[in-house]
Amino acid sequence: MTLVRIRKEYNNLLLLSLIFLTVVLFGCQSHPAGPDVKNIEVTTNLVRFEESLFSIDTLEIQKDIDQLISKYPDFSDVFFYQITNKPEYKDDVYQIANAFIRDSFHRALYHECIQAFPDLTTYQAEFEQAFQYFKYYFPEKEIPTIYSCITGFEVGSFTIGHEVLGIGLDFYLGQDFSMYPPDLFPIYIRRTMNADHMVAKTIQALVENYVDNPVSTRMIDIMIRNGIVLFIKEKLLPEMDKTILFEYTAEQ
Repeated sequence: MTLVRIRKEYNNLLLLSLIFLTVVLFGCQSHPAGPDVKNIEVTTNLVRFEESLFSIDTLEIQKDIDQLISKYPDFSDVFFYQITNKPEYKDDVYQIANAFIRDSFHRALYHECIQAFPDLTTYQAEFEQAFQYFKYYFPEKEIPTIYSCITGFEVGSFTIGHEVLGIGLDFYLGQDFSMYPPDLFPIYIRRTMNADHMVAKTIQALVENYVDNPVSTRMIDIMIRNGIVLFIKEKLLPEMDKTILFEYTAEQ
C-alpha cells in the first residue's frame, strides 16, 4: 500500500469519525421532530405464533402442524426448517415440532414469555407508528406481518423476505433473567435484552433487510453501511429515547 493511499484511508476514516461523533452528540441533545404521519393508513398485523404452536395437541401432531403450516406457510417454513431444525430430525417437520414443544426447557421458556408478554398491544401500537414513518419515507414498500415466537435463544429479531418481521420473545426477558446462560449472553449483551429494546431491535432488522451489505470488508465501508442503518432507524423511531435507539447507557 502506498503512502498516498494510506493517507487517503486515514483522512476518510477521520472524516467519517467526525461526522459520526457530530451526529451522536447532536442526537443526545434533542428528539428530532418527525413528519406528520397520523393520516397515513397502515395495517399492522401481529401473529402470536408461539401461542398457536404450544397449544397443539401432541396426540394430533400431524393434523395440527399441517393446519399451522397451511395458515402461516412462510413463517412456518423458516421456523421449523431453519430456526428449530436439527440434523437428527432429517427435516421431518412433525418430529421437529414435536421435539420442540415437548422439550421441558422450551415449555418453561414459553411460560416465562407468556407471563412477561401476555399482551403485545402496546408494542403493536409502537410498530404501527414506525410503519407509518416507513410508509412516509418508502411509500412503495410493503408493510410486513409481525410474528412473535419462542426460538430457544436462536434469534431475537429477523426478517423473512420483505413480508415477515419476526420477534423471538425469549430475547427480551430482562438482563437478570435466570435462564440466560452467561457464556452465551455476557453482561454487555444482556443489558439490552429487555422489553424496552424490543421494538428498536426489530425495526433495525427491518431496516437492515433493505440496506445493501458493505461494498467491501474495509472498516470505512462497514461504518458507512452501519451509519445508514442507524440513520434510517432513527427516522422510523424519531420519538424513541436515544439510549434505547443507539443502545448506550445514560452515563455514556
